[in-house]
Amino acid sequence: MTILARLGRKTNEQLHANRTAGQGMTAHKFKIGQSVRLRTVQTHQAPAGEYRIIRQLPQTDGNMHYRVRSSADEQREMVVKESELLSWPDRFSIYVKRRLRGAD
Repeated sequence: MTILARLGRKTNEQLHANRTAGQGMTAHKFKIGQSVRLRTVQTHQAPAGEYRIIRQLPQTDGNMHYRVRSSADEQREMVVKESELLSWPDRFSIYVKRRLRGAD
């Protein structure tokens, strides 16, 4: 988490996303700082696991793009299409699913 996020302040990317949201552009599905996983690991020859959105990139060829960073290896960054990402379940949602199934 960045210092700005801890202080409750928005980054330049977040401010830009807010300004362009109402200008006919398609909104990004994932937020900066959100945890995601890769739908297709083989395409990028990247390890499976948790990645964090570090930047929302412009739409090209009808696809939104993101710069993501591996949570396991802070050195690994890559640009991926929105269609290649899936939400990473947070601990709370995993807990709720287990409770609903009755497995405590």
